[in-house]
Amino acid sequence: HIFQTYLLSLIENVYNDLGFEEKANEPHTDKLLRNLVLTWACNLGLDSCVSAAKEKLAQKIASPSTVTIAADVSSVVYCTALREGGEEEWTFLKAQYDSSNVGTEQVLLLTALGCSTGTQIITNYLDLSISADSGIRKQDASRVFSAVYANPSGVDIAFQFLTENYQKISELIVKRLHLNENNDNYYILQLQSFVAENEAALGDAVTASKQAIETAQANLDWFASNRAALVTWLREHSPAAPEVTTLFIPTTTQGATCITISTTLIVLASLVAYWRGNP
Repeated sequence: HIFQTYLLSLIENVYNDLGFEEKANEPHTDKLLRNLVLTWACNLGLDSCVSAAKEKLAQKIASPSTVTIAADVSSVVYCTALREGGEEEWTFLKAQYDSSNVGTEQVLLLTALGCSTGTQIITNYLDLSISADSGIRKQDASRVFSAVYANPSGVDIAFQFLTENYQKISELIVKRLHLNENNDNYYILQLQSFVAENEAALGDAVTASKQAIETAQANLDWFASNRAALVTWLREHSPAAPEVTTLFIPTTTQGATCITISTTLIVLASLVAYWRGNP
């Protein structure tokens, strides 16, 4: 993947300099930079980054009361280890969420729990977000959806879940989610069908959803028009072999990657919030 290779060439040296471990008397800016660089490195699949993240969570699971994961790397460790792991890692972090009474830690863990690539794990997580006895507060349900739709492995599952459970969700979600501009023709068509079939129930929200669909289509058209130029530029500036032509946009960019359905997912979630506020 040419973009992946290009980005790794930009960050690998600084990744090696910073690493996962805090250095004595390092400036606060290094802590902030470490989180950013490690996030990119692990999301881009840098082997040493992924291995270190997995090892750190494994140590935490083995000795939860004695092993501490530094705050500036915890989000990277949790998300990467869950993405590469399975039920054991997810169950451990869910238990950490259940036992935490610190708001910032709860938000961090809710976000990380959406990083799994397991279909059943993702589905169960979404089910928990609308279950009364899940331990997840109603006002935090939106964070669950945000975490799942930001995960390429979760977008199909989240889309189906929202369309099948929108009435139940409308009773529970009380916060409007932010619109995201990622899109895909397939999902735009799916959302158009969904809106058409439920127009009477949506009421005034139909206008907002149609405007969002138009924005999504414009974004898709832009990517189609500029993709060739992006590939050409990246081939000229990347250390990858010149015959490589695949354009890869990592998940952290939330750009026109696959191109994902974040727009349609968030539109649906926004409509749910609209219904909740306008019964």
